[in-house]
Amino acid sequence: MNAFEANQIGYELYEKEQRANRYSKRYMKRNLKNVRDFIDYQSEHGKSDVRKIRKKDIIQYYNYLKSRPNKKREGTLALVTVEGIISSISCFYSTLYRNMIIRENPFHTLQLRQPHSRDWKRKPFTKVEIEKFLESIETDTPKGLRDRTIFELMYSSGLRLCEISNLKTSDIDFNQREMIVRGKFGTDRMVPVSEVAIKFLQLYLGKRIEEQDRPVFPGEVQTQGLRAEYIGCLFRSYLRKSGMQLECVSAHSIRHSTATHLLDNGASIRHVQELLGHRNIKTTVRYTHLQTEGVARIYRKYHPREHELFDSVDEKYLNDVDCLINQKLARRKVKHEPAQNLRRLRMTAGITRYKLAELIGVVYGTLAGYENEKCSITEEKADQLARIFNVDKQMFL
Repeated sequence: MNAFEANQIGYELYEKEQRANRYSKRYMKRNLKNVRDFIDYQSEHGKSDVRKIRKKDIIQYYNYLKSRPNKKREGTLALVTVEGIISSISCFYSTLYRNMIIRENPFHTLQLRQPHSRDWKRKPFTKVEIEKFLESIETDTPKGLRDRTIFELMYSSGLRLCEISNLKTSDIDFNQREMIVRGKFGTDRMVPVSEVAIKFLQLYLGKRIEEQDRPVFPGEVQTQGLRAEYIGCLFRSYLRKSGMQLECVSAHSIRHSTATHLLDNGASIRHVQELLGHRNIKTTVRYTHLQTEGVARIYRKYHPREHELFDSVDEKYLNDVDCLINQKLARRKVKHEPAQNLRRLRMTAGITRYKLAELIGVVYGTLAGYENEKCSITEEKADQLARIFNVDKQMFL
């Protein structure tokens, strides 16, 4: 068979395999687009046959993706986006290999993943922030009522955007305050709905509550739900109107907030996993990392063997100390950057007020020169201070 036939058969096999895995239409469409973009790129470089692609061609495309401009924001594509594209192409070649279209899989033994931060780019709202965001949506118009209902429902049950789009009136049990959610990979789950969200749903649907198998939030085509991308645009619009200048948040952050707030209030991680529809509990465990700072603060506050000097250092405390140091050192006409140095201390894991006072006493006492003798500290502590304050450790020895 020629190159065109091989490519076409590969597309069909890949699509058939994804359908068998019960992937969503949106997910399949994205994977097929990633594969087509890859083949188009290789065709422009003289390799239009998928059977003739080698490791060096994949590496070249990987480097191209890392330098490709991002259409949605400034800069290049995020590393996680690049890896998602490469993953689609890798699955495509695995399909070709299993169906004997190719004799050797070029992705075999190929390592392209790079280490990157495990921190999420999307951050959850605090309880105050989510309350402010929801209350900022006015409900005196049909559109405003619809949008408030969407985001109340997302926060109530930790729904994804695509799950909101697929929601039908027949999926909701208004008496039991439960609903069936059509999740990823063709999996369904039953989730509870808050009393507030149910009341907004009843108010928004009105007589449409009796309509079966109709989208709760219809789009331009009445038989189809609102597109997930459109709901994302609504979120950004209301976020701007709320006046909150928040970084690293998106509509998906509402789902993160649901999980985080449930765990903060003592919910079992297994129950949160079931609510969110995670197949692997490791995905849910990531939310527990967001609680670390809160747990440490509560421990130091309530444990009988702790002392008030061991309270966690918060932003207000840092500002107070910053002002105090400014006043003290200004009298001695010492050039210093206490604010910058204190921010470095803020990034030090486990810093307490007692530890902060000790370090400040040593560092500013030495740098300002108002102690006749330098403090006697160990080599290890000198190294720590030098790293935090970005100075030569010899000045502490």
